[in-house]
Amino acid sequence: MRYQRLLLLLLMILFSFSTITESSFGLRIESCFHEELGEEVLCRTYEVMENRQVRKGAKIRLNFIILPAWTETPALDPISIFTGGPGVGSAAWAYYHAQDYEKLRWEREIVLVDQRGTGQSNPLHCRRLGDPDSAQTYLQDMFPEDYVKECRKELEKRANLRYYHSTIAMQDIDDLRAALGYEQINIAGTSYGSYAGSVYMKYFPERVRCAFLTHIAMPNWTYAATIAPNTEAALERLFADCAADPDCAADYPDVRQKLAQVIYRLKQGPVSVPIINPITGGPETVTFTHNNFIHGLRSMLYGTSASRWIPAFIHWAAEGYFPPIVEYTADYLYWINIDIMDGMFLCVTCAESILYINYAEARAQAEGTLMGTYRLDQQVDACKLWVRGDHPDDFRTFNAMGISTLIVSGEIDPTTPPELGEELASYLPYSLHVIIPNEGHSFGQVWENCLDDVVAQFISQGFVEGLDPSCVNENQRPPFVSWRDYVGDNAKKITSDSSNLARSPRDRYRKLKSKHR
Repeated sequence: MRYQRLLLLLLMILFSFSTITESSFGLRIESCFHEELGEEVLCRTYEVMENRQVRKGAKIRLNFIILPAWTETPALDPISIFTGGPGVGSAAWAYYHAQDYEKLRWEREIVLVDQRGTGQSNPLHCRRLGDPDSAQTYLQDMFPEDYVKECRKELEKRANLRYYHSTIAMQDIDDLRAALGYEQINIAGTSYGSYAGSVYMKYFPERVRCAFLTHIAMPNWTYAATIAPNTEAALERLFADCAADPDCAADYPDVRQKLAQVIYRLKQGPVSVPIINPITGGPETVTFTHNNFIHGLRSMLYGTSASRWIPAFIHWAAEGYFPPIVEYTADYLYWINIDIMDGMFLCVTCAESILYINYAEARAQAEGTLMGTYRLDQQVDACKLWVRGDHPDDFRTFNAMGISTLIVSGEIDPTTPPELGEELASYLPYSLHVIIPNEGHSFGQVWENCLDDVVAQFISQGFVEGLDPSCVNENQRPPFVSWRDYVGDNAKKITSDSSNLARSPRDRYRKLKSKHR
């Protein structure tokens, strides 16, 4: 049966290629072999003006690929996936999206576009200053002044940074849609992808058949102003869940005090920590700061597969053993620098979010939290050094839209809490908001356990009526890691057992794929 299915898929793909290239598109495209996917896809670049108000001048080649549908008669409205960040390219994460949205290919093509400034569409990427193979290079503040200045200086040699923001990017997407011959598309967007998707829906509502948006961000949201209180709420929930779990409560009866102890120690000055460099696999001694610690700890709250380690990491750090949290943080920051184009991140956030922050109010909310004003100050100060583009006057306003939309939020999301999903749903009368219990800024196991079927049904029918997402209510937080499992000789297993927590899904999928070839 397995070989019969593979043969059927091959025949469907070959048929869809001949159909798509000959009749479906107004834009001529080509087939190409995608190494990460291990299959033939459709690919090309599409030129747009960098400054869309003129007809001459610099152009951007938008990189895109199309994953063909596994059917002889694909629906005429494909799935268009918008990825997070801002600063991550959708085509760049093709393998990740192909895995998550595999079931949708039985009816539709999937279009993946590297938004201007991301992926291979004139990426606004800046390498951290220092040795790229040194973990210390990534254990810096989020936006050091010299890094931001150098980043801007290098990027301005090949890009006018005023023209890299969401509204212009969505105009690009619609131009490409028209060139490809699609009357409508179905949107799938996560985190900043939901933000970009909502912008597209606002300006091109007649072109959207339906939308699946998760971990909601909206243009009227001042992101950096809410990071500290949202992180604090997620951390408090984690501590409460630990206290309610007999095993975790026994292992970490004073986890809050231990955390305070670690923070006090790091505020006295950085610590020197010998680690296994997660980039090279070799030994390296690095300097680890208070800011590094809170940045790493916050990132672990994104998903329960990582946050289950937080009490143990705090316990070890309080005992003076820092390598686990340091190696995790270095690995996380390394992959963030690879996957997110910092220049694009700043172009979007400086023009569309930071500009509208009530700084005094945001600082007051952040004071006394784990994050404090660190992240707020980093982004505000970076934007003082950056170029700020213009966007339409109505950019931050929304009106009711008659687009069927499935909205999904994580109950304990430290970045985009469910209230944002509720607000978006208030503008969408034909929507359904699903909240995944015990999950953060990810899907965890609930995606493959049930949610992917709900999404497939929704995209297939195009409306929320009749959907039954109650299966998500079975989602449980995975057991917390016990420090007791890593005493004596077992202490050597900490690094191997906690490795890959910070790595991007794209990297994990690549490794898994190579492993199973």
